[in-house]
Amino acid sequence: MIKKTVMILAAASMAAQSMGLTVLAQEIQNSNVSLVEVEKTQKEILEEQILAAQKEVDKAQLEFDSQQKSLDEASKDLDAKKKNLENVNVSFNTTSNTTNVYLTNAFVQNQNEIDAAKKELEALEAEKKRLEKESSDAKAQSSQLKEDYKKAESEYNNLLSQGTIEELTNKLNSQQKIYDEVRTNYDMAKADYVEVEAKYNEEVSKVNAYSQKIADAQTQLSQFETLKANYLESMNTANDSMNQLQLAYDAATDEKVKAELSARLETEKASLEAYRQEWLQVSDDIVEINGQIDSDRYYVENSKSSLAELEEDYNAAKAILDGYEKQLKEAENTIANQKQLIDDASAEVLAAKQNLDEKKKQLELYASKESDLAQLVEFTRDTYEAIKEQVNKGSLGFYKSIGDTQAVDVIKEGIALGTTTLGDMGDATFLYNMKVCMPLLQGCNRLRVLNGLPELKTSGLMMAIAQVSNNQSYFTRGDSFPEIANVYHLSESLCGGFSWDIGSQDFTEDVGRGPFEAWYNLDKEYMDAFYEEHPEEKDKEISDTLTRYPEIYKNVSNYAALLNPDYKNTSISFVPLKKCELDFPLGQFVWDNCRNTDYFDFGFGISSATQEGKVYDNRIGQMSVSEFVALFNEYYDNIYKELEATKKAYESALEQALQYEDPSVSDIYLAYQKTLQTLQEKEQAKDALLDKIVQSYLDTYHVPDDILHAQFDVESAQELLSEMTASVEHVKDRIETQEKKLVQKKQEYNEYKETYEKRKIR
Repeated sequence: MIKKTVMILAAASMAAQSMGLTVLAQEIQNSNVSLVEVEKTQKEILEEQILAAQKEVDKAQLEFDSQQKSLDEASKDLDAKKKNLENVNVSFNTTSNTTNVYLTNAFVQNQNEIDAAKKELEALEAEKKRLEKESSDAKAQSSQLKEDYKKAESEYNNLLSQGTIEELTNKLNSQQKIYDEVRTNYDMAKADYVEVEAKYNEEVSKVNAYSQKIADAQTQLSQFETLKANYLESMNTANDSMNQLQLAYDAATDEKVKAELSARLETEKASLEAYRQEWLQVSDDIVEINGQIDSDRYYVENSKSSLAELEEDYNAAKAILDGYEKQLKEAENTIANQKQLIDDASAEVLAAKQNLDEKKKQLELYASKESDLAQLVEFTRDTYEAIKEQVNKGSLGFYKSIGDTQAVDVIKEGIALGTTTLGDMGDATFLYNMKVCMPLLQGCNRLRVLNGLPELKTSGLMMAIAQVSNNQSYFTRGDSFPEIANVYHLSESLCGGFSWDIGSQDFTEDVGRGPFEAWYNLDKEYMDAFYEEHPEEKDKEISDTLTRYPEIYKNVSNYAALLNPDYKNTSISFVPLKKCELDFPLGQFVWDNCRNTDYFDFGFGISSATQEGKVYDNRIGQMSVSEFVALFNEYYDNIYKELEATKKAYESALEQALQYEDPSVSDIYLAYQKTLQTLQEKEQAKDALLDKIVQSYLDTYHVPDDILHAQFDVESAQELLSEMTASVEHVKDRIETQEKKLVQKKQEYNEYKETYEKRKIR
């Protein structure tokens, strides 16, 4: 503005001087006045011009003084802004370093305490399990020994106290001697029978085995004959292919073609030789199998006579055994009758035994109750731990449940990169962090439809890519602000400091919410301003506009991604700033978009982040956003319901089991629970430290912006100082020019005055 003013003043002055001289010349040519009068007029004009030039010099001097004063003030302002920038940097570095040192030391100490508590917990858990087993085994063994002893003692005492039982017992003993003699003869016959039967069965088994061996060999022979025919056919096919290639090679004139045909010819020759070797091997195997079949048949034929002799011995031994078995049964019936008499006479003994059995039943019921509760505790604990483990797998568990193996591989790549940690509440794969992204996916499609475009689809693969990329960006940033990782080379956007809680945001329907405030609203605002300056671009495709104005891409890249009609897939992930407060909605978001991998069959797809040459096909598992949201929400709701239910079941079973445990086991349980509580408290302290770290990050979150603003102020002040310096120099040049003109006019005036005085004397 100052430069413009100075230039206008200079132009006006030059125009005024030019007009004055022109008027003077015209008057000299057209006037009939005397020379003296003309000279007098010339003198007056020169005096006026001198006066006007002096005024211009004075005016320029005043402007110079004003500009110099502003220049001095701008210089002081620049120095102040530089000092402010230094203070902001020093304050940020001091605060950041102090906070980092304190929190790092506290975090390390807390982590050491957590590790110690975990080791103590593991030792107590092992001891608890050992005592549980030892107690259970000891109690079961003790109960069984007591039961056997009391039963034997009761039966013995009762039998001694009954005289009738003693007489019947004597008769029973006499009959027992008869039975024992018959039993001896029976056992000898049985031994002979068993020996003969074993020999007979052994020979039958051998004959059957060789017969089966012959049958198996014949089956194998048939298979080898078929295989031999197949190899012969393959040899013929390979030979025909070689002949065709040889003809093509002989007819070819191009050396490159001949080289290719020669390579193929060598390959076919190798195949033919391989088939020939296989054919020869099979032929040898067939000869060997035929020889084995003949050998086995010879053995079967020679065994028939031996088998007939063994069969005769077997039948004879069985007849003898049957006779003794009949005598044995008769003796057993006699003894049984004697025993029945004893049983009838022992009603009181039986009553006592029934009472003993009832007591035993009660004792076993208690032991069974204790054992059942121990099993229930183990079962409910294992069930609870299994569900908890599934929850801690985060999105990996979900992807496995829907059978998306590509998504599973991507999450494993994130783990291999060292930035994805399953079960961590601050990880993008944590189920809650994935759940809050579901409305954002729907919000993305709402904006697409609002702009006349079809909805984008998603999949487990796309969501896994966004999660791994977000983790890679967030957990590799160090002390600097995160940058887009884009490890899978898609159209990727990143923003931080925005909220997933779009339900609490009061926006109209035609704007973006949550992270889309940055990705849509800000970019669209810039684009609308661009359209006001370039209305001819408004109805054109934004991609075409960007080819003509590539310099604006960095300001509207997210908006352009949303409006890209070629994109078919989208995904969003979230990493929280405060991982210990699930309801704290601020964090870092990553948004990925891409086309379909329609040329996957030709080797083009989404490249793996860790395995060279591996590509993913995003058409597999692709579904609408509404389908994916419904599928995930169902999994999320069900697994957390199961987690709560199994936890309550385990705690209830544990509480009941403690009532039946030994004091030693109870003490271990109490120590285990106490150490578990200590570990949880340490984990909570760790989470609190992490929250302090996040809060420290939030406290200094604005400082880089302050630094940027201070740098901008310094640059602006520097630019203003440069402009003002240039303006002052311009005014100085103008003063020098005006002073030179003033000197020239004074000189002209003096010359005219001298001439005028001389003529006046004449």
